Amino acid sequence: PFTTFFHLLIDFPSPNPSIRGAKLENYISWIKRHLLFHQMRHPREIGRLEIESFLSHLARSCNVASYTQNLAFTAELFLYQEVLGVDLI
Repeated sequence: PFTTFFHLLIDFPSPNPSIRGAKLENYISWIKRHLLFHQMRHPREIGRLEIESFLSHLARSCNVASYTQNLAFTAELFLYQEVLGVDLI
């Protein structure tokens, strides 16, 4: 099921023309990390608290810069808002 999900994500026709190529690949990379962090649960089962938990993990355990943490958050917004049609905010 997740293989299919990632194929759909890779082939997703983004309505935003600035999200293509390397930027889309970066988003997919962050989305994969997030799903692995949450034991490959489907994104629809992962809510706002789990997203905050992942971002906190990046800051505390992985010592990423706030810029990098923001990239991960932007990838999450892309997944939920543009791919799944779920409003997180």
